[in-house]
Amino acid sequence: MKRGILISALFIAGLLIAWFSFRNYFLNHYLEKAKIKTEALTGLKVQINNKGFKGFSKVFLENIIVVTPEADTFFHCKKFNANISFTGYLTGGLPVNNLFLEDAELIIAEQGDSISRWSFLSKQKSDSTFQNQTPVSKQNYVQKVNKAWNVLMKASNTDAKFRNLKMKWTSENYHESLFIHELNIQQSNVIVNAQHLLNDTLGNITSTGKFDKKNAIINFSATMDNQIPFLEKIYQVKLYADSSYGYKQNKAKSRDESIFEISFKAVSPGINHWRISNEDVVADSSGLKLTLVVNDNSVKADTLSSVFFNRIPFHIDFLIYRADSTHYAFQMGFDSIPSNDFFNSLPKTLFGTLNGIETKGDLNYNLQFAINPDNPDSLIFESSLQKHNFSITKFGEENFRKINQPFTHFVRVDDKVVRTVNVSDSNHYYTPLLNISPLLINVILTSEDAAFFHHKGFSERAFRQSIATNFKEKRFARGGSTISMQLVKNVFLERNKTITRKVEEAIIVWLIENNRLVSKERILEVYLNIIEWGPGIYGIGEASEFYFLKKPHELSLEESIYLSAIIPRPRYFKYLFEKDGSIREYMRDYFNIVTERMLKKEIIDEVTASNMNFMVELKGKAREVVIPTDTLPADSIQIELPQGILFDQQ
Repeated sequence: MKRGILISALFIAGLLIAWFSFRNYFLNHYLEKAKIKTEALTGLKVQINNKGFKGFSKVFLENIIVVTPEADTFFHCKKFNANISFTGYLTGGLPVNNLFLEDAELIIAEQGDSISRWSFLSKQKSDSTFQNQTPVSKQNYVQKVNKAWNVLMKASNTDAKFRNLKMKWTSENYHESLFIHELNIQQSNVIVNAQHLLNDTLGNITSTGKFDKKNAIINFSATMDNQIPFLEKIYQVKLYADSSYGYKQNKAKSRDESIFEISFKAVSPGINHWRISNEDVVADSSGLKLTLVVNDNSVKADTLSSVFFNRIPFHIDFLIYRADSTHYAFQMGFDSIPSNDFFNSLPKTLFGTLNGIETKGDLNYNLQFAINPDNPDSLIFESSLQKHNFSITKFGEENFRKINQPFTHFVRVDDKVVRTVNVSDSNHYYTPLLNISPLLINVILTSEDAAFFHHKGFSERAFRQSIATNFKEKRFARGGSTISMQLVKNVFLERNKTITRKVEEAIIVWLIENNRLVSKERILEVYLNIIEWGPGIYGIGEASEFYFLKKPHELSLEESIYLSAIIPRPRYFKYLFEKDGSIREYMRDYFNIVTERMLKKEIIDEVTASNMNFMVELKGKAREVVIPTDTLPADSIQIELPQGILFDQQ
């Protein structure tokens, strides 16, 4: 037995001698390897002026400097210490503990637009250094989330203290800095005290958190005076909240499935992105509660998941499923709530036309959406806002019945009023619906909104085909607006293309159509009298004279089809013609499609369709624009075949 103890003692002594003899070699070897890999991946060069060991296992690095390929300082740190954890290494935990970082600064400097941020990270990873690496096997969803969760749990066992850290991003007219005075992780507790400077605005950030490895729980809370640092600069998204509380729990975990519960609450949260709104979207309070079920090929939020925004409680349910490609499905809505709660929950700075509206009754809403990227045309889109004993008791800042009476329409371009149109008989060009050619009316309905007299302001089929087209072309190539939506956009709203503006437009259309505030005939009449039919040409009365020296009731089928082709792009009307005044060849396809649709619906007969001659002779001032003064080659302007709802309807 004594011999065994002696052998063990000698073995341990040998390990200690080997450790003290070779530890500096291993430190230098791994640091050099890390430096080479960092430079190969990013182009960043790392310099460490002093390094070594203190005591038995404490590694120290001093005066660390990282520079970009342009030799600008990207990062420097005065002092970094860490204890090597043999226990953590042997048990599968982190191989280091007791991290200490002091007086460090991360700097991103932009010189105008000549240096792209993070340009040093765009270096290709196909360098010869890494060409022979074995590809990492594709992990399924549950493997990925379990791996991430395990990393968090391991990190919770590591004590760390960071002091006087500074992250700075500057350019000619922009300066943003984050000063982390203290970031401590000790016994699974996290404390952060920091300040955020955005240009000349300084705000405080404090956060506390707790890792509970035994019960697999993570709790965090935070307060901040400014927005989340650097988010707007990197992603063009501004996000902030006066105070927030987050909670996350791994409720159950197995090899094949993980279930997570995630909740978040925020007081006075705000978000801003140019696609969402031109102004901040601010709520009194908001939050979410998700139960996520993750398995090999899918991530699903079950039906108990919910989101609330002010007084609106949404239930949500989504599924991300991976087969040959990744499929997406989403459902959200709210059950019956007082209609005033709904309208009072809309941010007042964004929904100006609805401010002050008062209603009675209840509303409920449901949205379903699903798409297979390999077959976008098969997508599912259903949206329904239902009312129960609903009525409007008081209009807000805008009376949506005003278009029943004579009114002045303000034409806006880039949010500036460029012209007024008097929508009344006192306007020489104003034309009642009965005095407009039935051929033109039917052509416009066929090309823009075939189901106009049958829907209540929305065409789900048009929306579905619009989304599918935009998805396939990866851009906003086609809209799904009905005539009612186009009218509301022109009369009541600014022309910015944001999500909140589209939501406001949809709500106004719903109010008008579902509560019979305005008749279908009046909507169509006003629409035809205010829309743009060419540069500075507004209303069918002006358009008929400008193009053909005719009154609206005198228009032929060919002239009506031509006018309908102008609507999607009214300022490019002259490029639909050759220089001799004849219509361009590709316009014949458009004429044929419209004619076939009208024939199928028996709006016109076989004789009329067969007599289509594609002849459109300009006689008004439009002729002077197209023929004598057209010095710009038409082929230099790329024109797409007009794509109204014509191609979405049957």
